[in-house]
Amino acid sequence: TSAALRRPVTSTAAAVRVLDALGRPVRQAAFGAGQAELELSLSGLASGVYVVELAASGAQPTRSRLVVQ
Repeated sequence: TSAALRRPVTSTAAAVRVLDALGRPVRQAAFGAGQAELELSLSGLASGVYVVELAASGAQPTRSRLVVQ
């Protein structure tokens, strides 16, 4: 199981973290500079609600909810 993450193309790299309900990171990945799409593996994650956090240098982190069934 995986999730396709998309963002506008920028010249800035960005870190991606998937956090569980307690705020603990359970997956990490990164968008490279100029990369617009990232495939994130969700295998091994228990069913539930997670938070995907996207953090680029010099910007406030963006958070989205992710439901794994």
